[in-house]
Amino acid sequence: IRDRVRSRGLGDVYKRQAVELGSSGPDVRGVAQGVAGEIGQPGIERRRSCSRFFLYFNGRTNGRMTPSDLVFVKLGGAAITDKTKPLTSLPDRIANLADQIARAWKNRPEMQMVIGHGSGSFGHYSAQKYNTKNGVHTTADWQGFAEVWNNARQLNEQVIHALLNVGLPVIAFPPSAWIVTENREPVAFLVEPIRKALENRLIPVVNGDVIFDRASGGTILSTEDVFSLLANELHPSRIILASREPGVWKNYPENTQLAE
Repeated sequence: IRDRVRSRGLGDVYKRQAVELGSSGPDVRGVAQGVAGEIGQPGIERRRSCSRFFLYFNGRTNGRMTPSDLVFVKLGGAAITDKTKPLTSLPDRIANLADQIARAWKNRPEMQMVIGHGSGSFGHYSAQKYNTKNGVHTTADWQGFAEVWNNARQLNEQVIHALLNVGLPVIAFPPSAWIVTENREPVAFLVEPIRKALENRLIPVVNGDVIFDRASGGTILSTEDVFSLLANELHPSRIILASREPGVWKNYPENTQLAE
């Protein structure tokens, strides 16, 4: 994420300031406080959770529906799936996170929200099998492209249903349907339907997905890639990341130094 911040000019969104919201344990808590808390005044109590949550913020709210009231929330693949087992979700964790988000949504009627989630043991498993990220050319490659899409869709449906079950007005926006890349850089995309959803107090949900690419046939964009694009278009005040990692790694993939 740090590399994407540097390359895509999102320093105003991803601040180098983080507040730990949770630590390892059986329950998930903390997301609701992170979303609903005053910007710049996190006041987060450390609690036991199945993941670690870090809050990145800037800007201030003013009580009106403005861009500063828009929050991005990403549910990491490691937080909602068992990445050691292919195609294995963690329904209790997904339901718990959905409940927290619902409580925050109800407490902040002026807030707008975009939710994203990783693919965890779903999309990553088949994506590595077919090396989809590095190009799609042959008939077998395109068969793999469809398989990756289907696996990612399966997890997305589980997340969508969990959010709907707690009363959140979510609607899915799979990136494969509205983004085209060239050499993995977005060159054509349609954000207007997402804007319309936000204007009508719906919650768009995006996820890591296969993407048609003008140069390589096909590729994959992560949820962070999609958030980077949307952040430049929608200007959220905060991006909340729910993950099992202890923070943002300064030297990914070695993962020995945390960004301060």
